Amino acid sequence: MRILRWFLFLHSIFLIGQDKTETFSFSDSIALDSLAFQNQENSFQEDDNLTLLGFDLFESSTLSNFGSPLLPLWWKPKQNIHLQIGDLLVQNNVHRNNFGLSYSHSFPQTKIIYSQTYSDGQKLNFMHRRRYNYGSVAIDYNRLVSEGYLSSEKVINTRFKIEGNFYHPEIPFSSKWRIRTFKNVSEWNGGISNDSLFLSGTESNWELLPTHWNQLKSISKHIEINGHNEYEISDNMSLVYQINLSRDSMLYDDLQDDSLFYPSRTDSTSQITRAFNNSNHLLKWKHKINSDKLMSLGMEYQNLKYFNQKNRQCNIFGSLTSERLKNQFYFALGKGDLSLISLNLDYRQKISILGYSNKFKIAYERNLPSWMNLNTNFVPIGEEEIYPTSYPQVIIDKYVHWEINITDKTKLQNTYHNIEGYNYFNKSGRSSISEEKIDIFQCRVDHHFERDTWHWDGTLGYQFASNIAIPVPKLMFCQKMYWQGALFEEASISQIGIRLLFKSAHPGVSYAPLLGDFYINQLNATNHSLRSDLFINFQIQSLKVFLSYEHFNGLWQGTQYLLKPYPMAKPTFRVSLIWNFYD
Repeated sequence: MRILRWFLFLHSIFLIGQDKTETFSFSDSIALDSLAFQNQENSFQEDDNLTLLGFDLFESSTLSNFGSPLLPLWWKPKQNIHLQIGDLLVQNNVHRNNFGLSYSHSFPQTKIIYSQTYSDGQKLNFMHRRRYNYGSVAIDYNRLVSEGYLSSEKVINTRFKIEGNFYHPEIPFSSKWRIRTFKNVSEWNGGISNDSLFLSGTESNWELLPTHWNQLKSISKHIEINGHNEYEISDNMSLVYQINLSRDSMLYDDLQDDSLFYPSRTDSTSQITRAFNNSNHLLKWKHKINSDKLMSLGMEYQNLKYFNQKNRQCNIFGSLTSERLKNQFYFALGKGDLSLISLNLDYRQKISILGYSNKFKIAYERNLPSWMNLNTNFVPIGEEEIYPTSYPQVIIDKYVHWEINITDKTKLQNTYHNIEGYNYFNKSGRSSISEEKIDIFQCRVDHHFERDTWHWDGTLGYQFASNIAIPVPKLMFCQKMYWQGALFEEASISQIGIRLLFKSAHPGVSYAPLLGDFYINQLNATNHSLRSDLFINFQIQSLKVFLSYEHFNGLWQGTQYLLKPYPMAKPTFRVSLIWNFYD
């Protein structure tokens, strides 16, 4: 209810207060663009699953039901030098992304997204955006409630965002602002489950984990304000100022007295609280040297505060881009209170070889571990924990990336990483540094083949990590084969097909809520798994309906695990929809 009251209040300020008082006429080109925009939004898109689920089926997997921590399957580099907290639950729900483009169409757009979860639960997402005299406003509200695999595991997840994109009619000045909130309430349990939905085979009893939590309740909150202001000094020069203020809090309640809360003993502590305040101030100068070259230089100040402990860092960065040579060079250098230097160097090149478009990237990343990697000894001092005065070692990642577009809809990517000083949580749940360098090789193919009304699209990937410190499966694929055409006398467009999700054996890991991350646990080593889904999708004007019967191969295949001890849900029917309105 509080969200609704805030929504009505902000609506009156940002929307009604900027309502138009004059009539606009549009050219045929703008009208055609608007029609093309509606057709694109109403049609089936490759990222529809990402919109419905909130994550990429190929790159990650839920541990339990929707809203549970995401298990990363495809390894990715950090690609920035910012100080980070390192809690995956918050990190997966609050992405540090750029502002959206200004909405320029004459009509407002409202999008309603509904998706069933497994067992009991559902996800509802409401988005609205519209244009005003001097900009646009977008609102995004997302609510998810679900139950997990093990008894009493529950998740209530709420996200809200309002974003404004404005410009001055006479002064070359633009301003973008965003307010974003996130709250997650989880009830954790490592005990016995008798939920028939998740027992897809003959196993009907669970053994207690050797070390686990019982009925832990965690609450994570995030509130953030972002601003992006840009002033054009001339046609070739502009000045940008960005500000980011955020607060994160984590509460872990109902810890058992004198229990082993893996991986550390909490003794008689029943509650642990964390609170972080983060501020970023960025100033950037952009200069178009000539018709070919664009240069930018900037500085940034970050202050990550944990209770009364401050960790400050100053960064300088810059880039040089050439349109003619089709390349870009980027650097970022940072140093702060921890007396360690962060450095990112990035060179990118586009080139055409034998008619094929190629992209090359060579990068060097020297980053600090996250706050969570350095605070695994839970020794409470009142409501505070011991905060380290220095980081043990930086993480150095040197890698090359090659991408080739074989066709307009087929792309091959190859990446090689050489990582030194990698920081991870070992089998005891302690932050550790890999004593040897880690090599990672990745090969990935994204494709979409079509012939008449038949389609085959998906992703196939292979990756190899030389050390268990980076636990990833070697082979994965997500493939869809379907027929697309008109049904019911061309009243709708339909897709009828099958989806296959496969991942090879996964090294054993476990998720610890207090760490906010996974730690090595060979007892949870998981065999390969295959999930087969039947689906039929309908597009009726601006409504898209997605019907699926997921994991139908579980009818005869028996129990499979996403990651032990979490079983794959038994065959179940799910309904989802995306509905667009333009008035």
